[in-house]
Amino acid sequence: MASVATSQWEEFYLGSRRFQSVADSLGMPIDQVNFILGQMVALILAYVLRAHCHPSQTSPTTRHWASFLGGLGISYFCFGRQVVIALMLVLGCYLLMLLVPLTLLHHVTLAASLTFLSVMHIQRQFYEDGVFVIDITGPLMIIVQKATALAYSLHDGLTGLKDHELTPLQRELVLRKKPTAVEYFSYMLNFHSVLAGPFFMFADYQDFVEGTNYAKRALATNPLQTSLDSNSNKSPAEAKNSSEGGLGQPANPTAVPSKPGDEPNPTQVSLYKAGLAAISAFVTVVILPKFPIAYITDPRFLASSWGYKMFYILSATSFIRHVYYTGWLLGDSICNMSGMGFNGYTQSGEPRWDLVSNVDVVGVETGLSLRDTLEAWNSGTMKWLRFMVYERAGSQKTLLTYVLSSVWHGFYPGYYITFISGAFFTIAARYVRRSVRPRVLARGPRAKVIYDVLTCLTTRLVLAYFTFPFVYLKFWGSIAVYRDMYFFPTILGVLVIVLLPQVLPPPSRQQQTKTTSTATEGAAKPMEKKIQIFGKFFNGKLGLKGSYGELNSVDNT
Repeated sequence: MASVATSQWEEFYLGSRRFQSVADSLGMPIDQVNFILGQMVALILAYVLRAHCHPSQTSPTTRHWASFLGGLGISYFCFGRQVVIALMLVLGCYLLMLLVPLTLLHHVTLAASLTFLSVMHIQRQFYEDGVFVIDITGPLMIIVQKATALAYSLHDGLTGLKDHELTPLQRELVLRKKPTAVEYFSYMLNFHSVLAGPFFMFADYQDFVEGTNYAKRALATNPLQTSLDSNSNKSPAEAKNSSEGGLGQPANPTAVPSKPGDEPNPTQVSLYKAGLAAISAFVTVVILPKFPIAYITDPRFLASSWGYKMFYILSATSFIRHVYYTGWLLGDSICNMSGMGFNGYTQSGEPRWDLVSNVDVVGVETGLSLRDTLEAWNSGTMKWLRFMVYERAGSQKTLLTYVLSSVWHGFYPGYYITFISGAFFTIAARYVRRSVRPRVLARGPRAKVIYDVLTCLTTRLVLAYFTFPFVYLKFWGSIAVYRDMYFFPTILGVLVIVLLPQVLPPPSRQQQTKTTSTATEGAAKPMEKKIQIFGKFFNGKLGLKGSYGELNSVDNT
Protein backbone atom coordinates (compact mmCIF):
# COMPACT_ATOMS: atom_id res chain seq x y z
CA MET A 1 0.00 0.00 0.00
CA ALA A 2 2.77 2.41 0.89
CA SER A 3 4.65 1.74 -2.35
CA VAL A 4 1.47 2.40 -4.38
CA ALA A 5 0.89 5.68 -2.52
CA THR A 6 4.52 6.69 -3.04
CA SER A 7 4.22 5.95 -6.76
CA GLN A 8 1.05 8.05 -6.98
CA TRP A 9 2.79 10.87 -5.17
CA GLU A 10 5.80 10.73 -7.49
CA GLU A 11 3.47 11.05 -10.49
CA PHE A 12 1.59 13.94 -8.89
CA TYR A 13 4.62 15.94 -7.73
CA LEU A 14 4.96 19.12 -9.79
CA GLY A 15 8.17 20.55 -8.33
CA SER A 16 11.55 20.59 -10.02
CA ARG A 17 13.14 17.23 -10.95
CA ARG A 18 16.53 18.75 -11.72
CA PHE A 19 18.10 17.19 -8.62
CA GLN A 20 16.45 13.78 -8.87
CA SER A 21 19.86 12.09 -9.12
CA VAL A 22 20.94 13.74 -5.87
CA ALA A 23 17.75 12.54 -4.18
CA ASP A 24 18.30 9.00 -5.44
CA SER A 25 21.90 8.93 -4.22
CA LEU A 26 20.83 10.11 -0.76
CA GLY A 27 17.84 7.78 -0.64
CA MET A 28 15.52 10.75 -0.01
CA PRO A 29 12.30 11.81 -1.76
CA ILE A 30 12.75 14.58 -4.32
CA ASP A 31 10.31 16.90 -2.48
CA GLN A 32 12.44 16.83 0.67
CA VAL A 33 15.67 17.44 -1.28
CA ASN A 34 14.05 20.40 -3.05
CA PHE A 35 12.83 21.74 0.28
CA ILE A 36 16.34 21.76 1.76
CA LEU A 37 17.82 23.29 -1.40
CA GLY A 38 15.11 25.96 -1.39
CA GLN A 39 15.89 26.85 2.22
CA MET A 40 19.60 27.04 1.39
CA VAL A 41 18.86 29.48 -1.44
CA ALA A 42 16.69 31.49 0.94
CA LEU A 43 19.57 31.65 3.43
CA ILE A 44 21.82 33.13 0.74
CA LEU A 45 19.11 35.60 -0.28
CA ALA A 46 18.74 36.62 3.37
CA TYR A 47 22.41 37.55 3.56
CA VAL A 48 22.20 39.49 0.28
CA LEU A 49 19.12 41.37 1.50
CA ARG A 50 20.84 42.38 4.72
CA ALA A 51 24.28 43.19 3.26
CA HIS A 52 23.37 44.78 -0.06
CA CYS A 53 19.73 45.92 0.29
CA HIS A 54 19.88 47.43 3.75
CA PRO A 55 16.91 49.68 4.63
CA SER A 56 19.26 52.65 5.10
CA GLN A 57 20.21 52.31 1.43
CA THR A 58 17.16 50.66 -0.18
CA SER A 59 13.52 51.74 -0.15
CA PRO A 60 10.94 49.59 1.66
CA THR A 61 9.13 49.03 -1.64
CA THR A 62 12.26 47.52 -3.21
CA ARG A 63 12.79 45.29 -0.19
CA HIS A 64 9.17 44.16 -0.34
CA TRP A 65 9.50 43.26 -4.01
CA ALA A 66 12.78 41.41 -3.40
CA SER A 67 11.24 39.35 -0.58
CA PHE A 68 8.10 38.59 -2.57
CA LEU A 69 9.84 37.61 -5.82
CA GLY A 70 12.38 35.50 -3.93
CA GLY A 71 9.58 33.63 -2.16
CA LEU A 72 7.66 33.16 -5.40
CA GLY A 73 10.71 31.72 -7.17
CA ILE A 74 11.54 29.30 -4.36
CA SER A 75 7.90 28.19 -4.17
CA TYR A 76 7.80 27.49 -7.91
CA PHE A 77 11.02 25.47 -7.64
CA CYS A 78 9.54 23.34 -4.85
CA PHE A 79 5.91 23.05 -5.97
CA GLY A 80 5.71 23.94 -9.67
CA ARG A 81 2.30 25.05 -10.92
CA GLN A 82 0.81 24.41 -7.47
CA VAL A 83 2.12 27.86 -6.53
CA VAL A 84 -0.95 29.23 -8.35
CA ILE A 85 -3.05 27.79 -5.53
CA ALA A 86 -1.10 29.85 -2.99
CA LEU A 87 -1.52 32.97 -5.13
CA MET A 88 -5.27 32.34 -5.32
CA LEU A 89 -5.52 32.20 -1.53
CA VAL A 90 -3.46 35.36 -1.04
CA LEU A 91 -5.41 37.26 -3.68
CA GLY A 92 -8.72 36.12 -2.24
CA CYS A 93 -7.80 37.26 1.27
CA TYR A 94 -6.54 40.58 -0.09
CA LEU A 95 -9.88 41.19 -1.86
CA LEU A 96 -11.70 40.35 1.37
CA MET A 97 -9.61 42.99 3.16
CA LEU A 98 -10.66 45.58 0.56
CA LEU A 99 -14.35 44.68 0.26
CA VAL A 100 -15.61 43.25 3.56
CA PRO A 101 -16.65 45.65 6.37
CA LEU A 102 -14.07 45.85 9.13
CA THR A 103 -16.58 44.69 11.73
CA LEU A 104 -16.84 41.36 9.87
CA LEU A 105 -13.42 41.16 8.23
CA HIS A 106 -11.75 39.01 10.90
CA HIS A 107 -14.49 36.36 11.04
CA VAL A 108 -15.02 36.24 7.26
CA THR A 109 -11.28 35.94 6.57
CA LEU A 110 -10.93 33.14 9.13
CA ALA A 111 -13.92 31.20 7.75
CA ALA A 112 -12.98 31.67 4.07
CA SER A 113 -9.27 30.89 4.41
CA LEU A 114 -9.86 27.85 6.64
CA THR A 115 -12.43 26.52 4.16
CA PHE A 116 -9.97 26.91 1.27
CA LEU A 117 -7.23 25.23 3.30
CA SER A 118 -9.58 22.41 4.35
CA VAL A 119 -10.42 21.63 0.73
CA MET A 120 -6.70 21.36 -0.06
CA HIS A 121 -6.13 19.15 3.01
CA ILE A 122 -8.88 16.77 1.88
CA GLN A 123 -7.52 16.73 -1.67
CA ARG A 124 -4.08 15.90 -0.31
CA GLN A 125 -5.45 12.94 1.65
CA PHE A 126 -6.83 11.44 -1.57
CA TYR A 127 -3.49 11.30 -3.38
CA GLU A 128 -1.00 11.16 -0.51
CA ASP A 129 -2.55 8.38 1.61
CA GLY A 130 -0.39 8.90 4.69
CA VAL A 131 2.98 9.22 2.94
CA PHE A 132 5.08 12.04 4.45
CA VAL A 133 5.45 14.61 1.69
CA ILE A 134 6.13 18.32 1.42
CA ASP A 135 3.48 19.93 -0.76
CA ILE A 136 1.69 23.24 -1.21
CA THR A 137 -0.49 22.71 1.89
CA GLY A 138 2.52 23.71 4.03
CA PRO A 139 2.76 27.24 2.59
CA LEU A 140 -1.06 27.47 2.60
CA MET A 141 -1.12 26.83 6.35
CA ILE A 142 1.35 29.68 6.91
CA ILE A 143 -0.64 31.98 4.61
CA VAL A 144 -3.81 31.26 6.59
CA GLN A 145 -2.00 32.21 9.81
CA LYS A 146 -0.78 35.48 8.35
CA ALA A 147 -4.02 36.45 6.60
CA THR A 148 -6.21 35.79 9.64
CA ALA A 149 -3.83 37.45 12.12
CA LEU A 150 -3.61 40.53 9.91
CA ALA A 151 -7.40 40.68 9.60
CA TYR A 152 -7.82 40.47 13.38
CA SER A 153 -5.14 43.15 13.90
CA LEU A 154 -6.99 45.46 11.49
CA HIS A 155 -10.27 44.75 13.27
CA ASP A 156 -8.66 45.63 16.61
CA GLY A 157 -7.25 48.87 15.26
CA LEU A 158 -9.93 50.23 12.92
CA THR A 159 -13.28 49.44 14.53
CA GLY A 160 -13.10 52.01 17.31
CA LEU A 161 -11.87 49.73 20.08
CA LYS A 162 -10.01 51.55 22.84
CA ASP A 163 -6.58 50.45 23.99
CA HIS A 164 -7.89 49.36 27.39
CA GLU A 165 -10.35 47.00 25.65
CA LEU A 166 -7.46 45.04 24.08
CA THR A 167 -5.13 42.56 25.71
CA PRO A 168 -1.42 43.43 25.89
CA LEU A 169 -0.67 41.17 22.90
CA GLN A 170 -3.48 42.73 20.87
CA ARG A 171 -2.25 46.25 21.70
CA GLU A 172 1.25 45.26 20.64
CA LEU A 173 0.13 43.97 17.25
CA VAL A 174 -2.76 46.30 16.44
CA LEU A 175 -2.81 47.89 12.96
CA ARG A 176 -4.39 51.25 12.17
CA LYS A 177 -4.06 51.29 8.40
CA LYS A 178 -4.45 48.68 5.68
CA PRO A 179 -1.29 47.48 3.92
CA THR A 180 -0.78 48.17 0.23
CA ALA A 181 -0.87 45.35 -2.32
CA VAL A 182 2.92 44.96 -2.44
CA GLU A 183 3.13 44.99 1.36
CA TYR A 184 0.37 42.37 1.58
CA PHE A 185 1.83 40.00 -1.01
CA SER A 186 5.34 40.44 0.36
CA TYR A 187 4.16 39.58 3.86
CA MET A 188 2.28 36.50 2.67
CA LEU A 189 4.89 35.03 0.32
CA ASN A 190 8.30 36.36 1.41
CA PHE A 191 11.19 33.93 1.01
CA HIS A 192 11.97 34.02 4.75
CA SER A 193 8.94 31.98 5.75
CA VAL A 194 7.15 30.75 2.64
CA LEU A 195 8.22 27.09 2.98
CA ALA A 196 8.21 26.38 6.72
CA GLY A 197 7.66 29.59 8.64
CA PRO A 198 8.23 30.91 11.19
CA PHE A 199 4.94 32.73 11.53
CA PHE A 200 5.33 36.38 12.43
CA MET A 201 2.92 39.29 12.63
CA PHE A 202 2.64 41.99 9.97
CA ALA A 203 3.70 44.63 12.49
CA ASP A 204 7.04 42.87 13.08
CA TYR A 205 7.57 42.22 9.35
CA GLN A 206 6.93 45.86 8.48
CA ASP A 207 9.38 46.98 11.14
CA PHE A 208 12.00 44.70 9.59
CA VAL A 209 11.41 45.90 6.03
CA GLU A 210 11.51 49.56 7.04
CA GLY A 211 14.59 49.03 9.19
CA THR A 212 13.02 50.33 12.39
CA ASN A 213 13.02 47.00 14.22
CA TYR A 214 16.46 47.46 15.81
CA ALA A 215 15.71 50.88 17.26
CA LYS A 216 12.32 49.83 18.59
CA ARG A 217 13.46 46.59 20.19
CA ALA A 218 16.67 48.05 21.61
CA LEU A 219 14.85 50.71 23.60
CA ALA A 220 14.63 49.76 27.27
CA THR A 221 10.94 50.67 27.49
CA ASN A 222 7.59 48.98 27.47
CA PRO A 223 7.47 47.13 24.14
CA LEU A 224 3.78 47.89 23.82
CA GLN A 225 4.75 51.52 23.24
CA THR A 226 7.41 50.85 20.65
CA SER A 227 6.70 47.68 18.70
CA LEU A 228 3.86 48.67 16.37
CA ASP A 229 4.66 48.46 12.70
CA SER A 230 4.95 52.22 12.04
CA ASN A 231 4.13 55.55 13.65
CA SER A 232 1.01 55.81 11.49
CA ASN A 233 -0.25 52.63 13.07
CA LYS A 234 0.00 53.91 16.62
CA SER A 235 -3.04 54.91 18.59
CA PRO A 236 -3.58 58.67 18.82
CA ALA A 237 -2.28 58.74 22.40
CA GLU A 238 0.87 56.83 21.48
CA ALA A 239 1.48 58.93 18.37
CA LYS A 240 1.19 62.12 20.44
CA ASN A 241 3.58 60.85 23.11
CA SER A 242 6.10 59.73 20.47
CA SER A 243 6.02 63.03 18.59
CA GLU A 244 6.48 65.00 21.80
CA GLY A 245 9.19 62.70 23.15
CA GLY A 246 6.92 61.54 25.94
CA LEU A 247 7.09 58.34 27.91
CA GLY A 248 10.79 58.89 28.48
CA GLN A 249 11.70 58.57 24.81
CA PRO A 250 13.14 60.89 22.17
CA ALA A 251 10.81 62.26 19.53
CA ASN A 252 10.04 59.68 16.86
CA PRO A 253 12.80 57.25 17.93
CA THR A 254 11.90 54.79 15.17
CA ALA A 255 11.30 57.12 12.23
CA VAL A 256 14.76 56.67 10.69
CA PRO A 257 16.16 53.23 9.78
CA SER A 258 19.25 52.23 11.69
CA LYS A 259 22.60 51.92 9.94
CA PRO A 260 24.44 48.60 9.51
CA GLY A 261 27.17 49.59 11.96
CA ASP A 262 24.59 50.24 14.69
CA GLU A 263 23.05 46.77 14.48
CA PRO A 264 24.20 43.53 16.13
CA ASN A 265 25.50 40.98 13.64
CA PRO A 266 23.16 37.97 13.34
CA THR A 267 25.57 35.74 11.40
CA GLN A 268 26.70 33.73 14.42
CA VAL A 269 23.21 32.91 15.68
CA SER A 270 22.00 32.21 12.14
CA LEU A 271 24.80 29.74 11.42
CA TYR A 272 24.29 28.16 14.85
CA LYS A 273 20.66 27.41 14.02
CA ALA A 274 21.64 26.15 10.57
CA GLY A 275 24.13 23.83 12.28
CA LEU A 276 21.43 22.50 14.60
CA ALA A 277 19.25 21.94 11.53
CA ALA A 278 22.07 19.91 9.95
CA ILE A 279 22.28 17.74 13.07
CA SER A 280 18.53 17.20 12.99
CA ALA A 281 18.75 16.32 9.30
CA PHE A 282 21.37 13.68 10.14
CA VAL A 283 19.10 12.20 12.81
CA THR A 284 16.21 12.20 10.31
CA VAL A 285 18.17 10.43 7.57
CA VAL A 286 20.28 8.00 9.64
CA ILE A 287 18.51 7.22 12.93
CA LEU A 288 14.78 7.80 12.30
CA PRO A 289 14.43 4.95 9.73
CA LYS A 290 15.39 2.50 12.49
CA PHE A 291 12.16 3.41 14.35
CA PRO A 292 9.37 3.34 11.73
CA ILE A 293 6.08 4.44 13.24
CA ALA A 294 4.19 1.79 11.22
CA TYR A 295 5.77 -0.90 13.43
CA ILE A 296 3.40 -0.03 16.29
CA THR A 297 0.67 -2.14 14.66
CA ASP A 298 2.95 -5.07 13.91
CA PRO A 299 1.92 -8.25 15.81
CA ARG A 300 5.43 -8.50 17.24
CA PHE A 301 5.09 -5.02 18.73
CA LEU A 302 1.66 -5.74 20.18
CA ALA A 303 3.01 -8.95 21.73
CA SER A 304 5.88 -7.14 23.47
CA SER A 305 5.89 -5.85 27.05
CA TRP A 306 4.19 -2.62 28.13
CA GLY A 307 7.57 -1.10 28.97
CA TYR A 308 9.00 -1.88 25.54
CA LYS A 309 5.94 -0.35 23.87
CA MET A 310 6.43 2.91 25.77
CA PHE A 311 10.17 2.89 25.03
CA TYR A 312 9.60 2.38 21.31
CA ILE A 313 6.86 5.02 21.06
CA LEU A 314 8.98 7.46 23.08
CA SER A 315 11.98 6.85 20.81
CA ALA A 316 9.99 7.05 17.57
CA THR A 317 8.21 10.29 18.47
CA SER A 318 11.43 11.85 19.79
CA PHE A 319 13.31 11.15 16.56
CA ILE A 320 10.37 12.20 14.39
CA ARG A 321 10.54 15.63 15.99
CA HIS A 322 13.85 16.13 14.22
CA VAL A 323 12.02 16.18 10.89
CA TYR A 324 10.30 19.34 12.08
CA TYR A 325 13.43 20.71 13.74
CA THR A 326 15.25 20.54 10.40
CA GLY A 327 12.75 22.72 8.56
CA TRP A 328 11.93 25.04 11.42
CA LEU A 329 15.52 25.76 12.45
CA LEU A 330 16.37 26.53 8.83
CA GLY A 331 13.45 28.96 8.76
CA ASP A 332 14.68 30.64 11.93
CA SER A 333 18.21 30.80 10.49
CA ILE A 334 16.96 32.51 7.33
CA CYS A 335 15.03 35.15 9.26
CA ASN A 336 17.98 35.91 11.54
CA MET A 337 20.47 36.07 8.67
CA SER A 338 18.38 38.79 7.03
CA GLY A 339 18.21 40.74 10.31
CA MET A 340 14.70 39.72 11.31
CA GLY A 341 14.02 38.44 14.80
CA PHE A 342 16.03 40.90 16.90
CA ASN A 343 14.29 41.27 20.26
CA GLY A 344 16.44 43.66 22.27
CA TYR A 345 19.25 42.79 24.67
CA THR A 346 19.61 40.59 27.71
CA GLN A 347 20.61 42.03 31.06
CA SER A 348 24.21 41.09 30.24
CA GLY A 349 24.08 43.05 26.99
CA GLU A 350 23.80 40.08 24.62
CA PRO A 351 21.47 40.57 21.63
CA ARG A 352 18.37 38.38 21.64
CA TRP A 353 17.15 36.76 18.43
CA ASP A 354 13.91 35.12 19.56
CA LEU A 355 11.25 37.55 18.35
CA VAL A 356 10.28 35.29 15.44
CA SER A 357 10.88 31.62 16.05
CA ASN A 358 9.41 28.24 15.22
CA VAL A 359 10.81 26.17 18.05
CA ASP A 360 12.91 26.20 21.20
CA VAL A 361 14.56 22.78 20.96
CA VAL A 362 15.94 22.80 24.50
CA GLY A 363 12.57 23.87 25.85
CA VAL A 364 10.81 21.02 24.05
CA GLU A 365 13.27 18.33 25.06
CA THR A 366 13.77 19.39 28.70
CA GLY A 367 10.52 21.19 29.59
CA LEU A 368 9.35 20.54 33.13
CA SER A 369 5.66 20.72 32.25
CA LEU A 370 3.35 19.83 29.40
CA ARG A 371 2.34 23.45 29.03
CA ASP A 372 5.91 24.72 28.74
CA THR A 373 6.81 21.93 26.31
CA LEU A 374 3.88 22.72 24.01
CA GLU A 375 4.64 26.44 24.10
CA ALA A 376 8.23 25.75 23.06
CA TRP A 377 7.01 23.50 20.23
CA ASN A 378 6.00 25.46 17.10
CA SER A 379 6.00 28.61 19.22
CA GLY A 380 4.98 30.83 16.30
CA THR A 381 1.78 28.84 15.88
CA MET A 382 1.20 28.94 19.63
CA LYS A 383 1.40 32.73 19.48
CA TRP A 384 -1.08 32.74 16.60
CA LEU A 385 -3.50 30.50 18.49
CA ARG A 386 -3.20 32.64 21.61
CA PHE A 387 -3.80 35.83 19.59
CA MET A 388 -6.68 34.39 17.58
CA VAL A 389 -8.59 32.26 20.09
CA TYR A 390 -7.24 31.92 23.60
CA GLU A 391 -7.31 35.63 24.46
CA ARG A 392 -10.68 36.21 22.76
CA ALA A 393 -12.76 33.19 23.81
CA GLY A 394 -15.06 33.82 26.73
CA SER A 395 -15.01 30.23 28.00
CA GLN A 396 -13.57 26.85 27.06
CA LYS A 397 -10.39 28.59 25.94
CA THR A 398 -8.24 25.46 25.88
CA LEU A 399 -10.79 23.37 23.98
CA LEU A 400 -11.49 26.03 21.34
CA THR A 401 -7.77 26.59 20.85
CA TYR A 402 -7.25 22.91 20.16
CA VAL A 403 -10.25 22.87 17.79
CA LEU A 404 -8.78 25.62 15.63
CA SER A 405 -5.37 23.96 15.72
CA SER A 406 -6.80 20.61 14.59
CA VAL A 407 -8.83 22.06 11.69
CA TRP A 408 -5.82 24.10 10.60
CA HIS A 409 -3.64 20.98 10.53
CA GLY A 410 -6.05 18.89 8.45
CA PHE A 411 -8.40 15.95 8.78
CA TYR A 412 -6.36 12.84 9.39
CA PRO A 413 -8.02 10.99 12.28
CA GLY A 414 -4.71 10.78 14.13
CA TYR A 415 -4.58 14.57 14.34
CA TYR A 416 -7.85 14.68 16.24
CA ILE A 417 -6.82 11.93 18.62
CA THR A 418 -3.70 13.95 19.41
CA PHE A 419 -5.41 17.30 19.85
CA ILE A 420 -8.31 16.00 21.91
CA SER A 421 -5.89 14.05 24.07
CA GLY A 422 -3.63 17.09 24.28
CA ALA A 423 -6.48 19.23 25.59
CA PHE A 424 -7.44 16.49 28.06
CA PHE A 425 -3.91 16.02 29.44
CA THR A 426 -3.36 19.78 29.60
CA ILE A 427 -6.42 20.06 31.84
CA ALA A 428 -5.28 17.09 33.94
CA ALA A 429 -1.84 18.66 34.34
CA ARG A 430 -3.51 21.85 35.51
CA TYR A 431 -5.28 19.92 38.28
CA VAL A 432 -1.96 18.45 39.39
CA ARG A 433 -0.33 21.85 39.42
CA ARG A 434 -3.06 23.35 41.55
CA SER A 435 -3.34 20.53 44.07
CA VAL A 436 0.11 18.94 44.31
CA ARG A 437 2.68 21.58 43.46
CA PRO A 438 1.91 24.01 46.36
CA ARG A 439 2.33 21.17 48.83
CA VAL A 440 5.66 20.21 47.27
CA LEU A 441 6.90 23.80 47.39
CA ALA A 442 5.99 23.95 51.07
CA ARG A 443 8.58 21.23 51.73
CA GLY A 444 11.45 23.35 50.45
CA PRO A 445 13.77 23.67 47.43
CA ARG A 446 15.05 20.07 47.52
CA ALA A 447 11.51 18.67 47.22
CA LYS A 448 10.89 21.08 44.36
CA VAL A 449 13.93 19.78 42.45
CA ILE A 450 12.74 16.19 42.84
CA TYR A 451 9.25 17.23 41.76
CA ASP A 452 10.64 19.02 38.67
CA VAL A 453 12.64 15.94 37.65
CA LEU A 454 9.57 13.72 38.00
CA THR A 455 7.34 16.07 36.04
CA CYS A 456 9.99 16.36 33.32
CA LEU A 457 10.06 12.57 32.90
CA THR A 458 6.27 12.30 33.12
CA THR A 459 5.86 15.00 30.49
CA ARG A 460 8.09 13.07 28.07
CA LEU A 461 6.04 9.88 28.52
CA VAL A 462 2.65 11.58 28.27
CA LEU A 463 3.81 13.57 25.24
CA ALA A 464 4.84 10.38 23.43
CA TYR A 465 1.56 8.69 24.42
CA PHE A 466 -0.76 11.27 22.87
CA THR A 467 1.38 12.47 19.94
CA PHE A 468 2.16 9.19 18.16
CA PRO A 469 -1.30 9.21 16.46
CA PHE A 470 -0.33 12.58 14.94
CA VAL A 471 2.43 10.76 13.06
CA TYR A 472 0.69 7.43 12.50
CA LEU A 473 -2.44 9.26 11.22
CA LYS A 474 -4.80 6.25 11.23
CA PHE A 475 -7.64 6.02 13.75
CA TRP A 476 -8.16 2.30 14.40
CA GLY A 477 -4.45 1.51 14.44
CA SER A 478 -3.93 4.19 17.11
CA ILE A 479 -6.88 2.91 19.14
CA ALA A 480 -5.51 -0.63 18.88
CA VAL A 481 -2.24 0.50 20.46
CA TYR A 482 -4.09 2.38 23.21
CA ARG A 483 -6.27 -0.66 23.87
CA ASP A 484 -3.22 -2.89 24.04
CA MET A 485 -1.79 -0.50 26.66
CA TYR A 486 -5.11 -0.66 28.57
CA PHE A 487 -5.57 3.13 28.13
CA PHE A 488 -3.59 3.43 31.35
CA PRO A 489 -2.43 7.10 31.03
CA THR A 490 -5.94 8.13 29.94
CA ILE A 491 -7.55 6.41 32.92
CA LEU A 492 -4.98 7.99 35.22
CA GLY A 493 -5.83 11.40 33.80
CA VAL A 494 -9.53 10.85 34.45
CA LEU A 495 -8.78 9.91 38.05
CA VAL A 496 -6.67 13.04 38.45
CA ILE A 497 -9.50 15.27 37.24
CA VAL A 498 -12.25 13.53 39.20
CA LEU A 499 -10.59 12.47 42.44
CA LEU A 500 -7.53 14.64 43.02
CA PRO A 501 -9.45 17.85 43.93
CA GLN A 502 -11.41 15.79 46.48
CA VAL A 503 -8.39 14.08 48.02
CA LEU A 504 -6.05 17.11 47.88
CA PRO A 505 -8.15 20.30 47.64
CA PRO A 506 -6.18 23.14 46.00
CA PRO A 507 -4.87 25.65 48.56
CA SER A 508 -6.17 29.19 48.47
CA ARG A 509 -4.38 31.62 46.19
CA GLN A 510 -3.00 33.50 49.20
CA GLN A 511 -1.43 30.28 50.55
CA GLN A 512 0.01 29.45 47.13
CA THR A 513 1.62 32.88 46.86
CA LYS A 514 3.20 32.58 50.30
CA THR A 515 4.47 29.05 49.58
CA THR A 516 5.87 30.04 46.19
CA SER A 517 7.78 33.02 47.58
CA THR A 518 9.26 30.84 50.33
CA ALA A 519 10.40 28.19 47.86
CA THR A 520 11.79 30.79 45.46
CA GLU A 521 14.12 32.21 48.09
CA GLY A 522 16.06 28.93 48.19
CA ALA A 523 15.52 27.87 44.59
CA ALA A 524 19.06 28.43 43.35
CA LYS A 525 20.33 25.03 44.46
CA PRO A 526 23.03 23.15 42.57
CA MET A 527 20.75 21.01 40.38
CA GLU A 528 18.63 23.99 39.32
CA LYS A 529 21.76 25.98 38.62
CA LYS A 530 22.91 23.20 36.32
CA ILE A 531 19.59 23.34 34.47
CA GLN A 532 19.91 27.11 34.03
CA ILE A 533 23.53 26.85 32.89
CA PHE A 534 22.56 24.11 30.44
CA GLY A 535 19.88 26.31 28.89
CA LYS A 536 22.11 29.37 28.77
CA PHE A 537 24.88 27.40 27.08
CA PHE A 538 22.57 26.54 24.19
CA ASN A 539 20.36 29.62 24.12
CA GLY A 540 21.47 32.57 26.20
CA LYS A 541 24.93 33.19 24.74
CA LEU A 542 23.50 33.30 21.24
CA GLY A 543 20.47 35.32 22.21
CA LEU A 544 17.90 32.60 21.57
CA LYS A 545 16.38 33.16 25.00
CA GLY A 546 17.20 35.77 27.57
CA SER A 547 17.24 33.18 30.33
CA TYR A 548 16.38 29.58 30.82
CA GLY A 549 14.90 30.36 34.17
CA GLU A 550 11.40 29.94 32.74
CA LEU A 551 11.82 26.26 33.55
CA ASN A 552 11.48 27.15 37.20
CA SER A 553 8.24 29.07 36.72
CA VAL A 554 5.68 28.67 39.49
CA ASP A 555 3.23 27.39 36.85
CA ASN A 556 5.32 24.35 35.92
CA THR A 557 3.64 21.00 36.38
